[in-house]
This record gives sequence, structure tokens and C-alpha cells, in this order.
Amino acid sequence: MSAAASDGSVAVAIIHFHHFPDVLDTIASALEQGVDPGMVCVIDNGSDDGFGAAVAGRFPGVTVVEKHENLGYAHAVNAGAAWATAQGAKRLLVMTHEVRLAPSALSLLTDGLARGSDRGVAATAPLVLRRSTQEVWSAGGDLDGQLMPVARSAFRDEPPSWVDGCCFLVDLAAFRAIGGMHEGFFLYMEEIDFFLRLADSGRSVAVIPEAGAEQEPGGMSLYFSVRNRVLLARRRGRPMLAARVAAEHALKAVVEAGLRKRSPLLRRQRLLGALHGVSAKRDGSAVLTGTSVRRIGAGR
Repeated sequence: MSAAASDGSVAVAIIHFHHFPDVLDTIASALEQGVDPGMVCVIDNGSDDGFGAAVAGRFPGVTVVEKHENLGYAHAVNAGAAWATAQGAKRLLVMTHEVRLAPSALSLLTDGLARGSDRGVAATAPLVLRRSTQEVWSAGGDLDGQLMPVARSAFRDEPPSWVDGCCFLVDLAAFRAIGGMHEGFFLYMEEIDFFLRLADSGRSVAVIPEAGAEQEPGGMSLYFSVRNRVLLARRRGRPMLAARVAAEHALKAVVEAGLRKRSPLLRRQRLLGALHGVSAKRDGSAVLTGTSVRRIGAGR
């Protein structure tokens, strides 16, 4: 265990949505790293399933922040960062509700952050395995010329452009310096936007392959894969690419409708993704509430 895991300088924010009781194992995994329960917070995105009482009973001292509405992953991470800052933490470990950490993972992430600080490293991430197969799920990733995320299937020495938002440790001063995460993405690609902005500020993220974690991930909906890629292109100063991606998907939705190809729900997700990607405010402001996003079948 690193000293940082027990001296109060590291806080843990676990992002939760309808994953009870499995989230209890995630909390236990974090506490097994040597973190004081008082430095662990669970941000619940409006699950309304009464899990808070179970957490209080099993893990006294762990804080539960229950939101009345699902405002998205980035909103929960920002809330976790604000809570951690109020506790006096210097670094924040972000975990989603299905992640499990290998022994000493937090120690390795913390040490990696300290070693890389002179090179501008402001965040570290573990090598994440898919729980069911033990194959690499996340070793970070890059973007192609069209801003399409390309995940790495194995660890590489060169720093990635981004790491998966399921698990990473970040320096809170660097997090605040770039304004945290933009909440308009609602779900997916907000971590890509965050780590690209971190790079813009002269900082970077590093994968620590010795630090292990595992999860059983779900897939990204068609709605968010379209909407958020358009929004990312706009935020990266690529308006022509954003317009082209939106137009291509809108046309595909029309053609699929004419050919009766794909389900009406998927065609609707594609079309709405294109339209909302264009209409969302470039600063990241959401055009939808969590409730309306779930209504179109795209919410987690």
C-alpha cells in the first residue's frame, strides 16, 4: 500500500446507476486498497433503488450522494471531484460501478502518477481486463484522422490519447485547471474529450500495466456513438467533419427507413444522434435531460 492510499490525499468516487447489489463489491474492492472509508464516495445517478441504506449498513463511513435524476457520467465525476476537493484530497480515483481492482492497483497508479509528474503526467489508468474472458478490454486508445476512437488491444509504451472512463486516477489540481468534464456528452466520449483537453494543457495520461482492474463492459448505443462523435468534432474545431458525420448518418437513417432495414428504434437513434450532435451547444451544455435520453432508448 502506498502512503497516499491511507494518508487522505487520495479519494475515490464510484459512479453508480442501477447496479445494486454488485456495486457493493466495487466499494469493497476500493476499500481493500487501504483507502479510509471516509475518503470513498458513491455518486448515484438517480437509481432510486434504496441501495444507500445497504451501503451505510455494510460500509460505515462511506459517503453516498444520491441524485434525483440521471444527469450523466460527467456530471457524477464532477460531483465526485468537488466532494474529494472538499475532503482535502489531492488525487481522485474514478471507478464505475462494475470495476474491480487487483491488489495494489491504487498503490501502483499513485506511484506512477508521482514518477511521471516531472514529465507532465497528470493521470494514470490500469490495464483493464474483461472479467468474463480475462482479455484486455482497455489499454487506452487513440483517435484516427476522422476522430473515430481506436482502442488499443495491448499495452504500448507511448502515452495514449485517452483511457477508458471506467477507472483512472487524476491529479485534482489538473482536473480543476481544465474545467473538469464537460457534461453535455451525457454518456460516452466525455473522457476522450477530457483527456484531449488535458493534453492541450501540456499534461498527459499514462497506462500502468502492472496495475490491474477488470469489468464486464456494455456496448455504446447507436445514438451516443453518432451524437457524441459529432459533438466531439465540433469541440475539437472540426465543424466540416461534424457536419459530414451528421449528414452521413441522417442519410443512412432515411435510406434504412426506405429499405425497412434495422429496427425503427435504431433508425430513430441514428437520426436523433445526428440532429442532437449538431444542435448541442459547443460548450458541452446538454440538449436533453437524463429522463428524455432514456426515453429514446439510449440511457444506461
